Amino acid sequence: MRKTLKEELLLLLEENDIQENLCLALIDKALDGDTKAFQIIRDTIGEKPMEQLCVSSVNVNLQKSYDEVKALIAIEKQKLIEESRHEIPLIEYDED
Repeated sequence: MRKTLKEELLLLLEENDIQENLCLALIDKALDGDTKAFQIIRDTIGEKPMEQLCVSSVNVNLQKSYDEVKALIAIEKQKLIEESRHEIPLIEYDED
């Protein structure tokens, strides 16, 4: 049965010389300005920058808000009713 690429690589990396040569080649590339090689080294040694996401949550009680708005509307409605009771009714006169 044929080995997978991963299996072959893992077998080869068990030999110290190959792993050491790969590491040295990667370091040489990074020193020559290869940013991808630098990123691989940085990430491998655990210094990969983490993206931070700030999440804030706001809890809103919609039922309470609805009840508050409903109460405000009722108050305004009551004010209008009270004001209309105190108004002097207009009397229309016939000029005949």
